Amino acid sequence: LDPKLSELSDRFRERLPAYRDRLRDAEKRLGTDRSAAPLTQLRQVAHELIGVSGMLGFSGISRTAAALEEVPDAALAGRAARSSLREHFERLAREIDLEL
Repeated sequence: LDPKLSELSDRFRERLPAYRDRLRDAEKRLGTDRSAAPLTQLRQVAHELIGVSGMLGFSGISRTAAALEEVPDAALAGRAARSSLREHFERLAREIDLEL
């Protein structure tokens, strides 16, 4: 790997626990906050992970985050249950854990 890309990859890996914490926070709020806020937070974190992880070669995280990103919009539109987000969240958390 190019030294710059390797450095970026290492810094991204160091930030993965913070991404996971933000996802967990939103997931916990799903049970008590019926507003769009936790859904918006999940979508935002997933979107951030898609771009950065894909660019740096973390393809498992990128693919799983892409699947999660679609679910909040479907839940807001009534096409998916909010509870279906938990399954996607757990998959993404596992992908993150694999890289730590």
